[in-house]
Amino acid sequence: DSQQEIANSAVTDPGFGSNVTGPALLVDPASGDVHEQPGSATIDHGALVGSGPDLDGDLRPQGPPDIGADEYALLSEVSMCFGRPATVKAPPSGPILGTSGPDVIIGTPGPDTIRSGGGKDLICSLGGRDVVRAGGGPDKVRGSGDPDKLFGAGGRDLLFGGPGRDRIRGGSGKDTILGGAGHDIVVGGVGADHCEAAKRDRTVSCE
Repeated sequence: DSQQEIANSAVTDPGFGSNVTGPALLVDPASGDVHEQPGSATIDHGALVGSGPDLDGDLRPQGPPDIGADEYALLSEVSMCFGRPATVKAPPSGPILGTSGPDVIIGTPGPDTIRSGGGKDLICSLGGRDVVRAGGGPDKVRGSGDPDKLFGAGGRDLLFGGPGRDRIRGGSGKDTILGGAGHDIVVGGVGADHCEAAKRDRTVSCE
């Protein structure tokens, strides 16, 4: 069992001081699965009283400490994208944003909005109905098994659809767009693009 020390405690009204009001979004607490989900009020709202592993043996804290036995991972549970480890953390809520430099961005198991910056980025959707927008650099984007929307930008992008029914649109650069196993809609952008899609895909338009 994971035990947490409570230090310098005092009783105050909800919402005042360091108190937090909001749902503790845990996977299945009735069955003993107390792993935090994105958006849980327990994320980043604990008090630092030391360091050590959480219930899974993961390092804690990872940034501001969490409340409870689990420490929400800053990086995605899937650690590799095109053979590279993730470099951009997925926040507890809101879009996942890249930097101006080269990034490796991996989504969460739920629906995400991912926007990369201007560098040469690697972006992998993990699960859920994701919207992924490449940045200005030459990016590589891979969809998940769910229906995703993938958008290229000004660079020479490589866009891979996943097994889901994806909508993939190239940007203004010379892009390569590869539809996945699902019934995809593939649309080339302004540049001279190369598209590959299966016969069951509804639309293939490369300008």
